[in-house]
Amino acid sequence: MRFLGVNIIAVIVLDVLINRNIVGKNRLRVITDYGGVLAKKMAFKMETSEGKKEFAKRKETVEWPFGNIKQNMKYTEFLTRGLKQTITEKNLLNISHIIKRIYNSQNSVKIDFINLNT
Repeated sequence: MRFLGVNIIAVIVLDVLINRNIVGKNRLRVITDYGGVLAKKMAFKMETSEGKKEFAKRKETVEWPFGNIKQNMKYTEFLTRGLKQTITEKNLLNISHIIKRIYNSQNSVKIDFINLNT
């Protein structure tokens, strides 16, 4: 499989050199085969019972804050434009999520973002 990817890249490079197939202004299309070995190694790891247990932890630690921000805080799109502004907006969302978690762990009255604006 790796040799096939290298052969395909060689054919594309030759085609570009011979026919001058250029993508965009003064740019060549570069096709690479990143992560082939790593992807196979990870697929093998995920088939084991230990790998499945490890991946099951992901939904509890990594993905639930994003679901909380999208579903519970009703935030599905950015309100600003530009990379700097959207990064700032994302950071504010993350801070509000963390403050909500701290407040809810300290108090019996929970913050409800849905009814917060009324």
